Amino acid sequence: MPTPATTSTAAATAATTTQASNESSNCIRNFRAAVGLRNVYRCAKTDGLADRLNADWSVGERILLLQAGLILDLRSDAERDEIKSVQWMAQAAGGSFAVYRDNYSLRPQHEQDKQDNSSSSSTNRQRAVLRLDPLSPTQFMAYLDDHWLTPAQKLQAAMFKIVSGEQLHSLRIQVLNGKGLGGLNEAILETGKRDLFAALQAMTLHLEKHPGDTVVIQCVQGKDRTGLLVMLCQSLLGVADEEIVADYHRSEATLLEGSAAVKTAVSKRQAGKIDKLIFGGAPKEVMETTLAWIRSKYGTVSPGYLDAIGFDDSWRNRLLTALQNSPSNDRKSRL
Repeated sequence: MPTPATTSTAAATAATTTQASNESSNCIRNFRAAVGLRNVYRCAKTDGLADRLNADWSVGERILLLQAGLILDLRSDAERDEIKSVQWMAQAAGGSFAVYRDNYSLRPQHEQDKQDNSSSSSTNRQRAVLRLDPLSPTQFMAYLDDHWLTPAQKLQAAMFKIVSGEQLHSLRIQVLNGKGLGGLNEAILETGKRDLFAALQAMTLHLEKHPGDTVVIQCVQGKDRTGLLVMLCQSLLGVADEEIVADYHRSEATLLEGSAAVKTAVSKRQAGKIDKLIFGGAPKEVMETTLAWIRSKYGTVSPGYLDAIGFDDSWRNRLLTALQNSPSNDRKSRL
């Protein structure tokens, strides 16, 4: 059974969180340690690092450029500046990153066999980026149409799909605004099961091979998709709901642009009709509602929801062991 996070661990994480948050430049927004998760960080998009390769780095930038061993990129392709992304990952001072899509292997295509038995030092350990899309625009729209429209609205939507794309947009935005961030979280959890499983699996495999390595989870704002993956890990470790909610709420001060899924729902013609204050924030009640929704449908977050996405008892025990046994990373004190 998961062991509740200790007070000392929470306090140490909070201290690192404050330091990293205060010292991060505008290049990386919402960068901080994930509460209760040793050597796991969360942040918004990182493409701006391409412009900071020769700068004086903030704590967050140093962790990403020098220390991170695995980055879980939860953005859609449309949300990524591919040129800048490739540039900084190839020129990172701590070594270049191998990029994976949809699934993760411990053997990059260019890795030589002699590296298989090497140690996990910064000079020869594998650095990897896994790109996943737990909230693709297509999946999001299909979920909205299938689960959130009333029977009458479904009839309207069927007609609008034939005669008026603009009216279909208006209908979807009306429903989306009504559902708000709680609805967005629901859609991520329901449509992104395969990708959330792949993210948890990648963390497990990487930390088993590289104990104590640093994992960074990112999306556009570092609060919705990132917040849900962090919440799943925290729940597995037995972090209290109050700490999970508070950790999510720390994103409230950072308002960034919306996700690709929301942008798809809101074309330029409809931009004035979305409640950006709702989708840009991170109120406590959103995560509270999300946790309650998971439990109403799956009984528990762990094991209930995690079983539903395929992250079964065997995988949970492996990740739990990897996270709990991860030694402190002494390099942090020098960053």
